[in-house]
Amino acid sequence: MDMWAMAKEKLQENAVKTATLDEKMDERTSEGAPRKTTTHIVICGVSQSGKSVLVNKFLDRNEEPKETTALEYIYARRTRGNHKDVCHIWELGGGTKFAQLLAIPLVRRNIEATSLAVVLDLTRPNELWITMEQLLTTAGQVIESAMKELDQHGRDAMKTRLNARISEYKHEENRKSVIPNRILSVVDLARPLVTYKR
Repeated sequence: MDMWAMAKEKLQENAVKTATLDEKMDERTSEGAPRKTTTHIVICGVSQSGKSVLVNKFLDRNEEPKETTALEYIYARRTRGNHKDVCHIWELGGGTKFAQLLAIPLVRRNIEATSLAVVLDLTRPNELWITMEQLLTTAGQVIESAMKELDQHGRDAMKTRLNARISEYKHEENRKSVIPNRILSVVDLARPLVTYKR
C-alpha cells in the first residue's frame, strides 16, 4: 500500500470517528435534557494564589498574569464540528474582600450550569481555612437565594440531582445544607517553585 492510499484511509477513519462523536454529542442525556453547551465557571480564592494563571492555562493563553481587580469576566468559545461550546469564566480577585460580588455570576438563570473553583495557597496556612470557609459560606448563601427564585419544579429537580450525586457518600447524609453546585478546590502546591514578574 502506498503512502497516499494510507493517508486516504486514515482520512476516512477520522471522518467516521468525527461523525460518531458528533452523534454522541447530539444525543440527549438520560433525563432527556439536551446537551449543555454553555457553562459558567467561578474562580475565587486567596489573592496572589494563581487564579489568573489557571484561567490562562485553561484558555491556552501565554499572557503575563496581572492582578485581578474585583470581579473579571472572560468569554471563551470553542467549536468542535457543528457544536459551539461556550464558557463564561468569572474570576474573583482580592481573596474574601469582594466575596459579596459572587452574587453577580451565581444567579438563577445559570445556577445549574455553574461550577465553583476555590484556589488555596498552602504557603499561607493562616489564611487557608478562613478564606475557604468565608468564600463557601458566601457562595452557599448566594446560591440559596438564587434557588429560592426558581419555581418549585426547578428546586425539586436540582435537589434530586444533588441527592443522586451525593448518595454514595453515606457520611454526608445528616448534613443540613449542601451547596448544589460542583465545587473544585485547587490547592497551589507549586507556588514556591514559580516566580511571578511584578
